[in-house]
Amino acid sequence: LPISRSVSYDYEKDLAPISLVVTSPYLLVVHASVSANTVSELIALAKSKAGPLNYSTPGNGSLAHLATEWLRASTGAQLTHVPYKGSAAFGAVVAGEIQVTLVSLVSGMPQIKSGRVKALAITSKARSRAIPELPTVAEAGYPDVTYNGWIGLFGAGGTPRDILNRIAADTARAVKAPEVIAQFPNWGAEGAGTSPEEFAKRYRDDIAFYAKLIKQS
Repeated sequence: LPISRSVSYDYEKDLAPISLVVTSPYLLVVHASVSANTVSELIALAKSKAGPLNYSTPGNGSLAHLATEWLRASTGAQLTHVPYKGSAAFGAVVAGEIQVTLVSLVSGMPQIKSGRVKALAITSKARSRAIPELPTVAEAGYPDVTYNGWIGLFGAGGTPRDILNRIAADTARAVKAPEVIAQFPNWGAEGAGTSPEEFAKRYRDDIAFYAKLIKQS
């Protein structure tokens, strides 16, 4: 997405959306020492004299950075961004250096089971099959805060429509194959397999959303 002004391509004209392949939510986690056990308690803590709390991300402009800024802006929580490099962001919370972060299901689950971090909620619209007991952020009282990262398939701008449609149909068949569906919980993802038109709308909507969020933040 156009976070940087120095990109050498036109992210709309030079890319032809083919299919949204998978979506993947984040887990909102805190270090085990943090007194909050729910999203509401975390927000209250961040607004109290104990705040602001620090949150880590894999870097400025990362999806985790943008998603947490959305949470901060939507709830009024006092959260201070501390950028790290890659997986060190989650490691900082595991070590107790930072209180809060967003992490993928695959990366977060082992440390949640060990008790070193606590998962408070998941950012998807619906609960995950991988951890069904965990509520969504929306269920916790913040219905506007839902977030799913995604992986999509693009072609070069100007690719003929019939080719885009054919690849999209093949992608949908692959994503919806029973043996692939069975693996999604292990990957912390959900399959999609959309048409080019559906993916193009998602892509445009996300560009507009992130542009607004970046300006607000």
